[in-house]
Order: sequence, then structure tokens, then C-alpha cells
Amino acid sequence: ATITNQAILSSAVWMRRRRKLPIDDFQNRDAPEHRRGFEWRLDDFALYDIQRWAGRLTITMTSDAPASAIKVRTRERLKFGEWNHVVMAYDGSGKAAGLVIYADGERLAVDVVQDTLTGSIRTDAPLTLGRGGTLGPPFLGQIDDLRLYNRLLTGSDVEDLALHNRPRAILSG
Repeated sequence: ATITNQAILSSAVWMRRRRKLPIDDFQNRDAPEHRRGFEWRLDDFALYDIQRWAGRLTITMTSDAPASAIKVRTRERLKFGEWNHVVMAYDGSGKAAGLVIYADGERLAVDVVQDTLTGSIRTDAPLTLGRGGTLGPPFLGQIDDLRLYNRLLTGSDVEDLALHNRPRAILSG
């Protein structure tokens, strides 16, 4: 893929979500008039057991929302109340095909909701968790070992983080 002036980035986190509300879990967006940056959002909820919920992860990368954006949604739902290791890896191509999502070391199938990104997603806005305060309900759950990378994580990198790094950390502690 041809790399444009887009940001090449990856992020990895252990997360356990407890609230069934469509809120942004992570966001790195600037001013509301453009919403340049990216966001992770769990939505499209469904019961998978008696009173146990799961949601699809939607990741949006935008330079001028809503017209200029990439948006992909996982086909598989992440179960609330369970720990998941989630990775987003973006190659900077400006195309939805360059955005990959992994859960627990496995690449997830996604549906492309939008593929019209035309500008840079770069922003100086801070990374925030949830949308607490005046912007909406806060994130309810737990996160651990949030990592941000300025490079593209490979499948073997993701497997190492999700399956091997956690036991190594426990054994070395």
C-alpha cells in the first residue's frame, strides 16, 4: 500500500467493559467542527446468554467528519464482563483495507461502513477514555496495559502481546 501523509499507528489494550451503552471507549479527536482523529466505540448490542451482553467494536478514523472518514465494524461481538485484548493496526493508506482489528490475538472480520477518508487524521488532541462530564456517560469497566505505537503491528506482534506477554509479566513479577 502507498503510505500517504496519514499517521501510521497501532494501539493495544486489555479491556473489560461493563456498561451496555453506545459510548466511545477511546477517542483522539480534535474540535467538534472537524472531529479529526480516531475513536473506538462498542455498539450494536445483543444478548449472548441470560442477561449477558456483547457489542461490536466500531473504529472510525476521520479528517473531517462525517464526510471524510474510514469506519469499520467487527462482525464478532466482544462480550461484556470478560477481559479482551484488543488491537487496532492502521497502515496510513487512507483506506479501510489498511485498518485491521484483532481480539485476543486473532484478526477479526470486519464490515466496511465507510471508506471515504481524504485528509490527514493527525491531531494534537489528547487521548481520552469514555465521554464523561458534559459529553455523555463515562466509560464503565476496566482497562490495563494500554500501548500506543507509531508503527504498524504485525500479526506476530499481536500474538506476542495477547498470548505471550501477559504470562511473561506475571512470571517475572
